[in-house]
Amino acid sequence: MALLSRPKVIAVDLDGVLAGQASPSGRPGALRPGALQFLQTLNHLGYYTVIFTANPTSNANEWLRANGLAGLVKEVVNTKPMAEAYIDDKAIRFTGDFAQTLSEIRATVSNTGLANPSYSMQGEK
Repeated sequence: MALLSRPKVIAVDLDGVLAGQASPSGRPGALRPGALQFLQTLNHLGYYTVIFTANPTSNANEWLRANGLAGLVKEVVNTKPMAEAYIDDKAIRFTGDFAQTLSEIRATVSNTGLANPSYSMQGEK
């Protein structure tokens, strides 16, 4: 019995990647230059493309249709899907070093007044 091969899943964030940042109402921003070609290339390469968003999937589906992208994606979800790779404008890659990850968080996240910048993890360099 042959094993069924599963397509490689690429999860792409909508807001900040394909579209500009969402409005407070959860509507995606404008189509970013190159987004159409990017999705076309993923499809051409045979990837199973999933769009993920923290906003309502109905808003995402409407935006994809309005921008002619709906036929280029397989699913739209508002949870983190299982995938081989995640394309996200707010991601910090974890490489096994928690101290380095904290350093990257500090360098990436704006000071909202909620974080204590002087606090360090025990043993952090």
